Amino acid sequence: MTEVTLLDCTLRDGGYYTGWDFEPAFVGAYLSAMDASGIGALEMGYRYLPRDMFLGAFAYCDDAYLQSLPLPTDMDIGIMVNAAELTAYSEGSVAAVNRLFTEANNSPVDFVRVAVHFADISSGEPICRRLTELGYRVTLNLMQTGNKTPEVLTQAAGVV
Repeated sequence: MTEVTLLDCTLRDGGYYTGWDFEPAFVGAYLSAMDASGIGALEMGYRYLPRDMFLGAFAYCDDAYLQSLPLPTDMDIGIMVNAAELTAYSEGSVAAVNRLFTEANNSPVDFVRVAVHFADISSGEPICRRLTELGYRVTLNLMQTGNKTPEVLTQAAGVV
């Protein structure tokens, strides 16, 4: 039987409502609760490229910030990137990955989920490849699939 891992993405998903800006006391209580929960994976937030507007720390989730937190030790820590943002980077998506990530063995991040729209699935391939080369476990978060047939989804899975 396939093993199932529960993933919590409260801070990443909840950030849409708070600008990824959370009070330190809340973050501490949340991480303590997650540590006791038995959940297998914790997606902390996004790792966006720098922006000209304020977004909280969980929009950027750089290694230094993550290392400053009391992260649970018995679960995998991950972040999400947006393929459209990395693809739009002036020097290309691989350069964007290189700007945002170091080798996984020097990072508190175990896995990266790459969010990509269904119509743009091929743009995720170089991003996933480079993250894998850096040593991260990578998953593709394929968006806008609700109206796709199983056959179309199976075919799309072969692209990346």
